[in-house]
Order: sequence, then structure tokens, then C-alpha cells
Amino acid sequence: MEESILLLNHMGDHYAEDNEPGKAAFCFKKAKEAEERSQQVRNIIRTQEMLTRERIAEELNVGKTKERKEPVLNSRFFILHT
Repeated sequence: MEESILLLNHMGDHYAEDNEPGKAAFCFKKAKEAEERSQQVRNIIRTQEMLTRERIAEELNVGKTKERKEPVLNSRFFILHT
């Protein structure tokens, strides 16, 4: 995305130098839209919950009673101890 923004701004600069304000404005507008989308993606990534094996194990242990069998993370699958 960053490369697209840089390219669109660069193209806008060239169109502006060539005295083509309509094309320049179009490129700058598209660059701004791409920047806004990029910022939205960054915000989503920042708020995404990080799931690790330790975090999953902690979540599984919350509210665990002695009568329940504890699921154990083994590779990519949950296995119940019998």
C-alpha cells in the first residue's frame, strides 16, 4: 500500500509539472484514499488480539474445576486427557 501511495503522489507531481491539474488532482486524491485505507488497516492490526499458546492455556484454565478434563494444546489440535 505504501508503494502505491508513493507512486500515486509521484505521478501527481509529474502531472502537475506537465501542467495537467486534472490528472494531478486525480492521482493525489487516489493517494489520499489509499493512505486512509492503509491507516484503517494499521488500526485494525493494532487492536487485534494476540493469540499465543500461553494465552490460550490461560483462557482454558479460567473457571476450570477439578471435575473437568483440561484440554491440552498439542501442535494444531486440542486433545483431551482421558
